[in-house]
Amino acid sequence: MSLLKVNEVTHSYGNRTFFKWQNRSKKVLSDISFSIEEGTCLGMLGTSGAGKSTLGKVILGLEKPKHGQILFQGHDIYTVDKHTRQKIRRDLQVVFQDSYSAVNPRMTAERIIAEPLENYEKLTLAEQKRTVIELLEKVGLGEKDLKKYPHQFSGGQLQRINIARAVSLKPKLIVLDESVSSLDMVTQTLIL
Repeated sequence: MSLLKVNEVTHSYGNRTFFKWQNRSKKVLSDISFSIEEGTCLGMLGTSGAGKSTLGKVILGLEKPKHGQILFQGHDIYTVDKHTRQKIRRDLQVVFQDSYSAVNPRMTAERIIAEPLENYEKLTLAEQKRTVIELLEKVGLGEKDLKKYPHQFSGGQLQRINIARAVSLKPKLIVLDESVSSLDMVTQTLIL
C-alpha cells in the first residue's frame, strides 16, 4: 500500500471581478495522479502558477479538489471520520514558504515547536523542553533561542523553527512548499 496516492485530481478557481464571482473558472490541476511510497522523496517542478502549492493544499486537506481522491495510508482524507482525520494530521505535516505567516507572533520558539507535542504526545514539561532543545539543535539553533519571538529571528532562522515543529512528531509525510528557499546553501544541505 502506498503512503500517499493521488487519484485523478482536478481543481479550478472561479474568476473574480469587482464585487462578484464570474462563472468562468481557471483550471489549475487537471487529472493529476501519482503515488509516494514510504521512505521516498518526490520533488515537483514547474513555473510560477503551475499549481504546485495548490496541489500541496489539496494533499494536506486544506482545499478540497473539484474531482479526484487523496488517499493517505489507504484513507480518503476528505471522507474519513474525525478520529482517523486526527491520526492523519499527526502523520502529515507541512512547512510553508512564508515562515512569518506560519507562526503565531505572540508565541516563543519554544511554544511554537512544543505545540504539536502538546496536542499529540504525553510528555512531562521537562521531557517536552528537552525534546524542543534537541529539535532546535537539529536545525542549527540552540537553547538560547527558546524564549525568542518570531520577530527576533531572521527569515531563515524562523523557517528552521517551522521545520523543527514539522518534524517534532516524526510524521510519515512532510509537504514542503518551497520551504528551504529562504535558507542559505549550507543550511539547506543540513536541513535536507
